[in-house]
Amino acid sequence: MEKNYEYVSIETCDGTILDGDALLYDKNRLSELFNDASIYFIVMENTIDDSGTKKDKLFINKDLIVWAAPRDVKHTNQDSYIDNKEYVEISIKTIDGLIINGKVNLQIFRNLDEMLRYTSLAPFVVLINTHDNRGSFHHTLFMNKTAIIQIEVGMLLSS
Repeated sequence: MEKNYEYVSIETCDGTILDGDALLYDKNRLSELFNDASIYFIVMENTIDDSGTKKDKLFINKDLIVWAAPRDVKHTNQDSYIDNKEYVEISIKTIDGLIINGKVNLQIFRNLDEMLRYTSLAPFVVLINTHDNRGSFHHTLFMNKTAIIQIEVGMLLSS
């Protein structure tokens, strides 16, 4: 059986940042992996942490992930996201003091409140074109809902 991986950066609640190959199991995309409630651990191989330590294999508890960002974004037309009316600008403050500004896709929902209520079982919110108060930019970011202190819509938070 062929194993599918996607290269991802993950920050855990203790501030550690890990870069490596996440096992997708039978999933096609990282968003499916992170939002599958039956998978409790993200399996990472060929991982390096922010201190430069290499690890062959790690099992990361999804509940203790603050955010995750794929390195190889597979969108053909990134400009189409900028003017899409389904996206709303939000700011998120996390439990570790990170301020993240980006856009979230409302898809079929009328507003953010409705989207959060109807996707309550999905543990992660997917954002695009994010930047944070640490100077990082990610085209796609999976934000763990349990790490979010507050969300503001249409207004950028400051640190």
